[in-house]
Amino acid sequence: MYRKHVGRALILALMLSGATSMNAQRITRQFKNVPLKAVLAEVEKELQYSIIYKTDEVNERKQITHNFNDASLEEVLSAILDNGLTYSIQDKMIVISRKGNAEPSVSQQKQIIVKGIVKDENGDPIAGANVVEKGTTNGTITDMDGGFSLSVSAGAKLSVTYIGYLNQDVAIGKNQTSLNVQLKEDTQALDEVVVVGYGSVKKRDLTGSVSQISSSSIQNQAVMKDPMQALQGKIAGADITMGNSPGSSSTIVIRGYNSINAGNDPLIVVDDAPFGGKIDEINPAEIESIDVLKDASSTAIYGSRGANGVVIITTKRARKDAKLSVSYDGYVGVSKSFKNYDMMSGEKYADWKRVANYGKTDKEIFDDIQLNALNTGQFVDWQDLMFSGTGYKTDHNVSINQSNGRNRNMLVLGYNKDQSIIDNMGYERFSARINGDMELAKNLTVGYSSLLALTTRNNGDNSVWKYGTVLDPLTQVYDENGDLRFYNSGWYQTVLHSNPMFDTDKNNVDNKEKRSRVLLNLYADWEIIKGLKFRTSLTYGLSSIENGVYKSSTSQSRQLASSSAEFKKTNEQQITFTNVLNYKKVLDKHAFDVSLVHDMQTSRNELVGLTGQDMPYFGSWYNVNEAPDVYTRLSSIKKWALLSFMGRINYTFKDRYLLTLTGRYDGSSRLAKGNKWDFFPSAALAWRMNDEAFLKEVDWLSNLKLRLSWGNSGNTAISEYATQGALGKYVYYFGTTEQSAMGYLPTELANNQLGWERTEEYNVGIDFGFLNNRISGSIDGYIRNTSDLLMKRNLPVNTGYEFTWQNVGKTRNSGIEIALNTVPVVTKDFRWTVDLTFGYNKNEIVELFNGKEDSPGNKWFIGEPLYVERLYKYAGVWQYGEEEEAARYGREPGAPKVEDVNNNGSYDQDDLFTYNKIPKWTAGLSTGFYYKNFDLNIYFYTRQKYGQVLGILTDEAGSTRYNHLNVDFWTPDNPANECPKPAITNPQDLLTSSDYAYRDLSFIRLKNINLGYTLPKDISRKFYSEKFRMYFMVENPYTWTKSDYVGLDPENCNAYTDHRPLTSFVFGVNATF
Repeated sequence: MYRKHVGRALILALMLSGATSMNAQRITRQFKNVPLKAVLAEVEKELQYSIIYKTDEVNERKQITHNFNDASLEEVLSAILDNGLTYSIQDKMIVISRKGNAEPSVSQQKQIIVKGIVKDENGDPIAGANVVEKGTTNGTITDMDGGFSLSVSAGAKLSVTYIGYLNQDVAIGKNQTSLNVQLKEDTQALDEVVVVGYGSVKKRDLTGSVSQISSSSIQNQAVMKDPMQALQGKIAGADITMGNSPGSSSTIVIRGYNSINAGNDPLIVVDDAPFGGKIDEINPAEIESIDVLKDASSTAIYGSRGANGVVIITTKRARKDAKLSVSYDGYVGVSKSFKNYDMMSGEKYADWKRVANYGKTDKEIFDDIQLNALNTGQFVDWQDLMFSGTGYKTDHNVSINQSNGRNRNMLVLGYNKDQSIIDNMGYERFSARINGDMELAKNLTVGYSSLLALTTRNNGDNSVWKYGTVLDPLTQVYDENGDLRFYNSGWYQTVLHSNPMFDTDKNNVDNKEKRSRVLLNLYADWEIIKGLKFRTSLTYGLSSIENGVYKSSTSQSRQLASSSAEFKKTNEQQITFTNVLNYKKVLDKHAFDVSLVHDMQTSRNELVGLTGQDMPYFGSWYNVNEAPDVYTRLSSIKKWALLSFMGRINYTFKDRYLLTLTGRYDGSSRLAKGNKWDFFPSAALAWRMNDEAFLKEVDWLSNLKLRLSWGNSGNTAISEYATQGALGKYVYYFGTTEQSAMGYLPTELANNQLGWERTEEYNVGIDFGFLNNRISGSIDGYIRNTSDLLMKRNLPVNTGYEFTWQNVGKTRNSGIEIALNTVPVVTKDFRWTVDLTFGYNKNEIVELFNGKEDSPGNKWFIGEPLYVERLYKYAGVWQYGEEEEAARYGREPGAPKVEDVNNNGSYDQDDLFTYNKIPKWTAGLSTGFYYKNFDLNIYFYTRQKYGQVLGILTDEAGSTRYNHLNVDFWTPDNPANECPKPAITNPQDLLTSSDYAYRDLSFIRLKNINLGYTLPKDISRKFYSEKFRMYFMVENPYTWTKSDYVGLDPENCNAYTDHRPLTSFVFGVNATF
């Protein structure tokens, strides 16, 4: 019995951890424009009284401004209450009411003392349960023995609540003064439905590794470019990265990189059908939940497409018990760039060029514009000029939910706009989703899911990010007439580099992608007999994609030459036909759930395009056909198909021993004849240990489940015709004349033995819950081996082919994943939640073409991750006094120096070091604070133990053609060791091939802060709103990096051409009517 009380004591201690010392009789407080409701709460807290009143009699929003200095209770109440109110004090209870009410007020009603005990289903007392008189603020919490005592009105109702248990209302009978309340455990968390592919199971019945994100978690993030952003830091083992440009799609890798050439993207499934569009076409406001299948026992049901994990998106559907409701979610916000590269000042850049041109005068080095800037000290801050503007973003969604019980429909209309700080860069999306269900009979339901998404991306020219940074400050932006200079100095005219401000104008650079996406899913559910169901569904998806690029003569790429244009149009079509037969049966202690599945998918892709220049009149890219010089024509068609047969058995014994067996037989058109078909089995076991007799009496243990799984899955993510070889166009010249003819040469060697890339995975996991699931989570460990890699193998030149596809090589991923959800503090008005995810992954190559031999040319090394850098170790700068040693390597003082590891007098392969480019671990931390109607959510994300060569350190490294990062560089008078002396034009090779440019990209990002307030229902209902929440959010406010990191954003801005990170300030509303 003692150990049961330990759990209760822990909970009560947590709940009271924030309590403060109290003064029993007097109060000293200063209030300035504080609502009456908050003042009364302070009185309750300080003087240990319970205050009750009717909310329609007392104006809780009345603003109180008053200084109390050692005031009595009577003095405080007299000062803060309206003249029309009175109060009475009975023991430790204060009753406030109107004066002269015709009907008996609360103060006139008979008050009784009710005592009681709150227990759980086993009869054990519950400490810390909330006991509140319904309709009032009068309440208390139970003590260590579950007891309580409360003064209430005769005939009142008590609301008894405690986390992990179902709420219970108890009516107080006539003359009743004692109560015994028994709370039932809330199993909702374990009874939540998780989608596992071609079906769903309760969370308590899961045998594989599956994580879920709900719509409420998505809503808390508010600003999202696509649904995958909602998973970043929320799914252990999922590494998700996002770009900064408007509309850029997220990249997700689940449990590491398996394949070298065949892709590592997970399968995306929307409403039971694979999704063939771009993920940003799905409006996050349409989503009910996202389930991520991670281990092979879960993904094997998807066979050849499940090797990299599966992300299942379930969209919202109308509720059966709802009638008509309308909800609105929207926000408006602004975006700014608050961080610039640390570039050289005008004076320092001049010295930089002088050292590179040692021995020359300023007149020989600089042109007239540059000399004028030096003489006047009027330098150009290009970053401030180009990137100090303000972007904006807005999102609006209206959802209409209609149901009469048998016929249900959900409509979601959405609009999203994200404008960058560069005028011709932005993103816009219109979306409409209609989902419906109709019960034609008791055993027959039909329904549909439909999507229309229209997106437009204005991509601009990413070179503006570079040249708006690296153009030197010794320039002029405008000429004497105030017009933009095309060339900002004579030097840039020599190297044909124009003013980047021209490229921010849509009339000069218009780079646009328009996508129209239509998705329609029709289904029918038929319960043939009790327990036997058949479901058939047909999904059709069509994407029409237009890519157009127009560049005028005054753009950087055209340099006053004739304008150019290109246009491409792509049609993508997918059809999926799925049939599922499911039978469920319970026989005494045995439960069976058997599914048989037939699935067919086809895809067709058509492309046409044209590129030309010197169009006779302006028409953007739409008149490219008028170009006299058409130099590129494109046209292609690609088709593939997949046919599958699957089976799955879920068996449960005594409701605590679980077994799942899955098998899928796949046939893919992509592979060679004789190798098109393969079988992918899996098995999983689970044991709900907390249901065993020896653990049932452990009161603090809410859930404990052990999981073991094994499975196989495949990958065929290669080109549609890879096994058939390929021909390439080639121009033949005849003799010494200029006559030529077009011919074709073989470029890829056919391989009629090409088969499946296979992944085998072992997983062990444990799900746990303590203290009524106040602490819950899971721990998983896995080993994933991928063999028969689909790899491009380069061939010797004398074969006449460039490469061929082969099944060679092996990779391995192993790791640990932890997900932890906690509720450290819960009181009557306050709740604090903390959620943590952690994923460690070790990625390595096990075999390559020739077994254990490395492939240095491809940067593939046995025992190392798939993606690495091979670099020399930078050792600083050769100094005076080292001339003789430097000469051994063809260097001189002021030149860069790297380590000669084997000391053989040359820099070779043996001097190279390996640097990892894949994060070793990722983590996310979400914490929420909920006080009455206020909510505050804060979210952190981190990627650790990885790095890369930074483009900003290799682009023109050590050259003076453009401005440079502000470094301490070597000169004869300043023998610095950080950076060598500059060169006039070309980058210095040892800077680009050494770890001089490599940086550890580990970071911790404060992703967003979201502060919200929900209006009290008595206020929101005045304008017919069931719920009305307002919020303010800051997105991407701060990132912590390594001290030597010189980029702007380690996740996605490490080259000058990368879109800069923006911080957004957003105001939004969530309302339901």
